[in-house]
Amino acid sequence: MGKEVLWHLFWYGFNCDKVLITAVTTFTAQGKLMANASIERLKELVDPMSLLTALGFSVYYDNQDEIRAPCVLHGGDNKTAFCFRKAVRRFYCYSRGCEVDSSGEINNDIVSLVMKVNRCSFIEAVRFLGQLSGIDVGFGEVCEEDERYAKKRKDTSKFIEGITASSTLEEIDESVVKSYVSNGCSYFINKGIQRHVLDFFEVGTMHDEFGIERATIPIRDDYGRLVSISGRRTDGNEEPRYKLLKNFKKRKVLYGLNAALEYRDAYGGNIILVEGFKALWHVVSCGFPNVAAVMGRVITQDQINLLVKYGFSCAFLLLDGDEKGREGMSRSKELLKGKIDSKFIYLQDNKSPDDLSLVDLFDLISLFF
Repeated sequence: MGKEVLWHLFWYGFNCDKVLITAVTTFTAQGKLMANASIERLKELVDPMSLLTALGFSVYYDNQDEIRAPCVLHGGDNKTAFCFRKAVRRFYCYSRGCEVDSSGEINNDIVSLVMKVNRCSFIEAVRFLGQLSGIDVGFGEVCEEDERYAKKRKDTSKFIEGITASSTLEEIDESVVKSYVSNGCSYFINKGIQRHVLDFFEVGTMHDEFGIERATIPIRDDYGRLVSISGRRTDGNEEPRYKLLKNFKKRKVLYGLNAALEYRDAYGGNIILVEGFKALWHVVSCGFPNVAAVMGRVITQDQINLLVKYGFSCAFLLLDGDEKGREGMSRSKELLKGKIDSKFIYLQDNKSPDDLSLVDLFDLISLFF
């Protein structure tokens, strides 16, 4: 029997975008069925360990949920920087965010991984996966337009929509931070914050357009990219005390998360959430680096998505002890319900974490860890 080739292209609309869902090839040669698989099915059939090995990854550990390895995309040596999540079959680079394209879009499925590592086209990546899985994928005359739409396909999963929250933030020049840090910062040192902690978080000093001296606090996203700088005036509490030097949406960032991620596993997936910068530095100073600041009184949905993205199991809410802080804890707990567990660490007498001595704060947090 001669070779017969039948193409099935299925399309559907999502948010007014044309999206390629499957390109299925069925053909027979001498009566033998050689292939009958969609691209999505092909991605399901690929063995993750075999794929990563074929792409040159040196796997550090492999458990039922994920595979960790140094990231070959940026050539890093952090043994756990690259993470392949088995449930969703998607990858993340916790050091450089290699899943984020130059356009700011997250493309982190199996096909995208092959395209990024092998620097190949969409079609070439699918063929690579077919060879790896023992499936003969014939593409025939797939046009460039088909391939372009295939690269833009979207996942309708709420989880995948959520984890893209931090991918659209605009980066700013790192040299700005260095120039401010070189000026030093006596303001927060005089407030009792330890110098080495301020140095770690790159706190410095500058003068704004009105000549007002401000302590500068770089804000980095979960990938460590500089996305804003906050300036705290040093001559008193006249408003605005804090001024963002770059207009960005605070709700999309958890301050300090990029540093806290290094300690996620060491603290069993638990993270401490505080309101602001000083509270975070104080918690770090007393020995708990697994902390992030919501930069407000209530956690946002985008910030929750970040916690879910990185697999945190429980958020310990250490907000201010005043009435607004307690309201923020209650509202935050409701927002976290059904997503990750949450617990309260109460402060008395309208105090904030940085009002406590390091010993007292350590003793309080230690009750929960």
